[in-house]
Amino acid sequence: MAAEAEAMGSGRSPEGRDPSFTTLSEMFSNHYMDVLTHPLRISSAICSACSLLILLTSLTTSYWVTERTPQGLIHAGLWEMCREPSCRYFPFRVPEFLHVTRAFLIMAVLCGLVSLIFICISFEHASVGPIYFMVVAGLLSFTAGFFTLIGISVFTAVHKSKRQYIQHLIIFGSSYGLGWASISMYITTAAAHFFAYCKQKNLSDSDC
Repeated sequence: MAAEAEAMGSGRSPEGRDPSFTTLSEMFSNHYMDVLTHPLRISSAICSACSLLILLTSLTTSYWVTERTPQGLIHAGLWEMCREPSCRYFPFRVPEFLHVTRAFLIMAVLCGLVSLIFICISFEHASVGPIYFMVVAGLLSFTAGFFTLIGISVFTAVHKSKRQYIQHLIIFGSSYGLGWASISMYITTAAAHFFAYCKQKNLSDSDC
């Protein structure tokens, strides 16, 4: 008891540690962890933004398929068909596969957008209770890639069964290629999210 009273009188903890030293040590540890994980989170945010940009470009441009006709080259996307120099939007009544492709890609865009928002939040707050924002962002990025894969697979299957494709009159265009590129980008983004989370978790555990 006398030792505890003496420690309290001297400003030290009962264990003999200086509280100011403990605080400085914790501050240095937290700063060290931020320095190591910050570049990973920045890379994850860049990957997420690039993935979303590529997917939006694929969704909104009109070069999913191109077809050579006696009237000239025709290219079409998910929303419009163009024959230079004019384009016209598809009517609402379009084949069901086009609605399916649109729906899955729009859901992918929403997942990608929310994922990017969670990444940005993670720079200030790593978690809320048991929910880690990096993990949620990784799951949403993977989901975005999965939805994109389903949408493009439906689009591909329908067009490859057409007579024009078999006769090499229809070829897939750059917008279609960007859709596939966004899938690989979202898989890479999800991996980056989980890697950043694991790195941060390992550093936190080692400091305990």
